[in-house]
Amino acid sequence: MIGNYKIIKILGEGGFGRTYVAEHAILKKKVVIKQSLFQGPDAQRILLNEASLLWDVNHWALPTVKDVLLDADSNLLMVMSFIEGQELFDHVQKQGALDEETVCWITQRILSALYYLHFSGIIHRDVKPANIIVNFKTHIATLVDFGLSKLKPDGSPDPSGYTPFFGAPEQIQGKAPVPESDIYSLGMTMLYILGGDIRSKSLPPETPEPLKDYVYAMVRDDIRQRPKDCKQLNEALSAIRDQLFQRKHSR
Repeated sequence: MIGNYKIIKILGEGGFGRTYVAEHAILKKKVVIKQSLFQGPDAQRILLNEASLLWDVNHWALPTVKDVLLDADSNLLMVMSFIEGQELFDHVQKQGALDEETVCWITQRILSALYYLHFSGIIHRDVKPANIIVNFKTHIATLVDFGLSKLKPDGSPDPSGYTPFFGAPEQIQGKAPVPESDIYSLGMTMLYILGGDIRSKSLPPETPEPLKDYVYAMVRDDIRQRPKDCKQLNEALSAIRDQLFQRKHSR
């Protein structure tokens, strides 16, 4: 037990800490618990930053924070909503690339989440397949892991981290976080789950041309030539879906 939560299993463990699936002892509802295994102020700051950013978030494609507490060893814990589904990176690793229409609806779900975040002044800064959980039955995709996120960045340099191949060029250079960086990372995510080569930033030759043009625009190195508005990107992708699949919405 950790507080009112019964640990069911370890979900993952990394350099920062450990993640559990747990169940509330009274409500019998599943949650995810992130535990910081380091006592230093930096580790606690990262987790508290994530909890603060998500505390007031209310969007169907984003997790919510249920509680923040300390365990018996004074490790900081964040209790979050449990997201039913599969991690997108693992799914592609095991099952292979996704079909174009599936990639489109997943992308539109994440664009909706990013539009909400950017409107709220939050830059995610780590959009990638490993941070997207997809429920293929309900057609819901959820963007998770806000450990690198920033609220209303002030424009100052920020070398705090990125994921190779998915981080935007300006992130790699340690520049200030901007919404266009998330758009670049989502474009690289699309490229990856379509079966493309993330090293050369190239899509499979059989990818339909409208979708190629769409993805390549998102992953331009020059931030000034990259799309800036997630709502407009969502609308453009609906038009592409109508053109390619004769429908704008998933079945």
